[in-house]
Amino acid sequence: MDNQADKEGFSEILRKLEEKMLYYESKAFRQRKNVLNRINLEGFKAIQREYTNDRSLCKKYLEIEGIWRLDVQYGPQFETKLRTEKAGAILVQTDETTLLGGGGTAVHPISLCMAGFGGCFTAAFAKWAAMQGIELKTLKIRAKANIDLTSSFGIEDYIPMIDSYHLDFFIESDTNMEKLREIAELTKLRCFCYYCAAISVFPTVLLTKEYSGLEDKIIKLESGNPESDEYMLNRINVKGFRDIQGKYSQNRSLCKKVLDVEGTWRLDVEYGPQYQTTLPTERAGDILIQTDETTILGGGGTSFHPVHLCMAGLAGNFSAEFAKWAAIEGIELKSMKIKVKQYIDLTTGFGIEDYIPMIDNYQIELTVDSDASVEKLLEILEITKKRCFCYYCLITPTIPIITIHKIVSNADEKTYQILKKEVVSDVIPLTYTNNQNLFLNSIFNKRKVMKMRKI
Repeated sequence: MDNQADKEGFSEILRKLEEKMLYYESKAFRQRKNVLNRINLEGFKAIQREYTNDRSLCKKYLEIEGIWRLDVQYGPQFETKLRTEKAGAILVQTDETTLLGGGGTAVHPISLCMAGFGGCFTAAFAKWAAMQGIELKTLKIRAKANIDLTSSFGIEDYIPMIDSYHLDFFIESDTNMEKLREIAELTKLRCFCYYCAAISVFPTVLLTKEYSGLEDKIIKLESGNPESDEYMLNRINVKGFRDIQGKYSQNRSLCKKVLDVEGTWRLDVEYGPQYQTTLPTERAGDILIQTDETTILGGGGTSFHPVHLCMAGLAGNFSAEFAKWAAIEGIELKSMKIKVKQYIDLTTGFGIEDYIPMIDNYQIELTVDSDASVEKLLEILEITKKRCFCYYCLITPTIPIITIHKIVSNADEKTYQILKKEVVSDVIPLTYTNNQNLFLNSIFNKRKVMKMRKI
C-alpha cells in the first residue's frame, strides 16, 4: 500500500512538473516575459524599429467629434464617442458645474483633461522604465492645479488662469531614486500631454454657420422668461451664472480654486485598461475613467487613449464656453457640433530622436446653427478663445512641478538605503530638512515612507 501511494505521489509530481515545463514553453508565458509594467516590450520595440526605418510612419492623425446636447433639458451638456482598438466606441459625457451655469450631472471637462494628462504621463513613465528593465511595484499620480477663474467669469480678461500645476508621483520600486529621476526626465521629454502643456500650441479655429427655419426659435423664446431663476438658454443657467459672476466680481479671492485628480497605473492586473481614476461630479456621484495605450505604443487597446481624453475635455470646455457667452448675449443656438483634429509626429514619443515637435497642426472646428449673424458668432468665438480654460492651457506654456515620492516597503531595503551615503545626502534633506529624526524613526518602526524629489 505504501509503495503504491509513493508511486502515485511521484507520478503526480512528474505530472505537475510536465505542466510547468509546457507552460514555460507556451506562447502565453513567452508573451508575459516580454511584458513589464503593463507594457508589451516586444511589440513596442518591434514598432520602434519599424518606425525608425520609415519615419513617415510616425506621422499620425487624431480626431474626435462631439455635440452640445440642445435636444434635452437636463443631464450632461456635451458628449462624444471615443474609439478604441478592441472595445468599440465608448461614450464620454461632460457637464459644467452649477457654479459655471451647468447642472453638475457629469464630469467637468477640465477634470477630463487632467485625467488624460495623468494617464499619458504614467504610461510614458511605465514604458521608459520598462525599456530600461526597471520594474514598478506601485505607480500612482496626483495632478493638482491652482487656478484663477477671473477671466473665465468675464470679470477681467487676460488674467493668468493657472497659478501653479503640480504632478506628484508615488512609486514603489527596487531601483534607486537617481534612476527614477532619469526616467522622469525621459518622460518629460517624450510624453505627448506634457509637451502640449509645456509648449505653446496655437490651434486653427474655424467657425461654420448652418441655417434653418425660425419656428422652433419662436416657440422656445415665448416659453422662457429671462428674469426667471429657471431660465435656460443653450443649456446654460444664465441667471445663476450672472449671480455668481456678480458675487465673484465683488470678492475676487473666490475665483481662486484648486483642481485635484488622482490616478493609478494598474499593476495588479494583466489585461484591460492600464490607468484609472475616479472623477467626482456634483449630482451624479463618482465616475470611473479608464485609459489604455494603443498596441503600437505597448498597450492593449482595451480603452480609449489618454490623449483622446484630453481632446474630449478641450472640446467639452470650448463648446461650453461658446454656449455660455452666446447665452449671456441672448443668442440662441439650435445646434452645435465640434471637431478637434491633431496632426502629430511620434518620432520623439517613440524615442527615435528627441526634440522633434510632436504637433504639426491642431484644429478646432465649430459648426453652429443659429439665427445670429456670422459677425456676432465670430465675436462670441473671440470671447470664447479668451475665456476657455483648456484653450488657455494649449496656447500658454505651463511647466508642471514634478515631485517623486519613492515608497519603501521592505524593512531590509529601508535599513540598507538609510546607510547609503548618496541617499542620505541627496534625497532625505529635500523631504525632512527640519526633522530628519522623523524619517529615521519611521524607518525602524516599519512604516511606509515617501521620499520626495522635485524635478
